[in-house]
Amino acid sequence: MVGLVLLLSSCSVVFPGSVRSAGLDCSDSRFWLGSDLVLAGGSFYLANEVSTDGDSEAANLYLGFGAVFAASAVYGYFKRRNCANHLEQATPEQWAAYRRRNARRRAARARRAEEQRRLDAERRRENIALLEAYQQDLEAQRANTPRDSSRSNRSRSGRRRSAGSRMRSITYNGCPYRGRSDRLGRRCSLRGEGCPGGYTCEVQVGDSGVCLPSDQLRRCSRKKGYKTVGGRCKSNRDCRSNERCKLSRGKSSGYCLER
Repeated sequence: MVGLVLLLSSCSVVFPGSVRSAGLDCSDSRFWLGSDLVLAGGSFYLANEVSTDGDSEAANLYLGFGAVFAASAVYGYFKRRNCANHLEQATPEQWAAYRRRNARRRAARARRAEEQRRLDAERRRENIALLEAYQQDLEAQRANTPRDSSRSNRSRSGRRRSAGSRMRSITYNGCPYRGRSDRLGRRCSLRGEGCPGGYTCEVQVGDSGVCLPSDQLRRCSRKKGYKTVGGRCKSNRDCRSNERCKLSRGKSSGYCLER
């Protein structure tokens, strides 16, 4: 309780900007000063109410709170007055320099935002190309899987059921997965192309991904220590701040993995 009061009572001390030797960035707002005055008045009122009920300990506590808020309000008053006087005495040259500095800051923020958008777009393109190449590899593996000739005498529907229930294994992001050939590695997305029961859509880029067994995916995520896979990388500098670069075995590049 005491810590909360001290935090609130520091509004006029912390939030309004002070007058500096150079610049016009101080604050002449009355908001924090008014907040301290309202809280001080409320504390004194509560102190009077509880003292009427005979609770002297609570009354002293509220009186202390009111004194802290009142002291903060006094400091905030002088702080605001100094800022207002400083702004009134500023020369046209100071105001022009202030506007130029703010314009440079806005331009720098815009450049950083544009550079981040460019990097994000480039990473999305790389990830999409990686996902498409991986999907093509899965389709090639599925096409090259030999058929079981001993079951050629079954009906067409029986052959489809047999092919669908055949098990196969793939390696995805360094983890082995095993499942039914008609489900494992199926393309999926968050736009309606979901996975069958027991499988999870591992989204890698945007809203596109592949279907992997849910239990094996959780086990691999815990073992590897990551949740999702990002784009290709050669070092941690190529990844976001919350990701690290995991190099592939025997190669100089790898994938960005969430820490």
